[in-house]
Amino acid sequence: MEIERIRDIITQIDQQILDISQNNDQYVDDYNYTTRIPYQPSTSSVESNWVSGGIVFVVMMIVVCGIGCCISEEVSKLRLSDTFPVGQGLGSWRTYGSVTLVEDGRGQFETSSKHGVQVEGPNSYIYQIAEDQPRENETYTATTWCKAPIGAKCRLFLGSVQEGTEFPIQESNKTITRDGTGNWESMTVTISAEPDQPLAVFLYSETDANPIIYDDLEVRRQ
Repeated sequence: MEIERIRDIITQIDQQILDISQNNDQYVDDYNYTTRIPYQPSTSSVESNWVSGGIVFVVMMIVVCGIGCCISEEVSKLRLSDTFPVGQGLGSWRTYGSVTLVEDGRGQFETSSKHGVQVEGPNSYIYQIAEDQPRENETYTATTWCKAPIGAKCRLFLGSVQEGTEFPIQESNKTITRDGTGNWESMTVTISAEPDQPLAVFLYSETDANPIIYDDLEVRRQ
């Protein structure tokens, strides 16, 4: 909705600029031929155009600042994002059990790399700290996509490292599971952060076989 409003404002600004430009370039027809004579505006016309131009400039600056603030705010909310490209390794991710990068990702767009992370074996997992010092009661949302065969189960957890490494994982609002269907399925968890506890996101495999693939993970602060 905000993007559409910004587009409408920019369109109106473009039209005002075009109108001012046309007012400053008028022509006079002579008796035998057409002579292109730059229009000589009156003093009041010049002042009017200066005022109009100033208003347009101010509005443009407001729009630009607004867009910049929106982008900055969205960037600050994004705490973690990964599409697991094979060539870049696992970086800051920590692993337990069998975890490998594979060329079998969701590929949200035709131009995006179709890579993912495969977690295989009972109680295998991968995790990363998303926020070192979250403020009390701040809201965070973790979203990812998983693909698992029928009979396997995907699990996403967002919480403290201690909770995420204790098995079995306690069922709560901090975790969600998806039964495998053979297709890509989305998973989302939203929590209120606890003070003095680093916030981590975990991706698990809880079955003896049937590897699970995860892709397109994000953690955002609301």
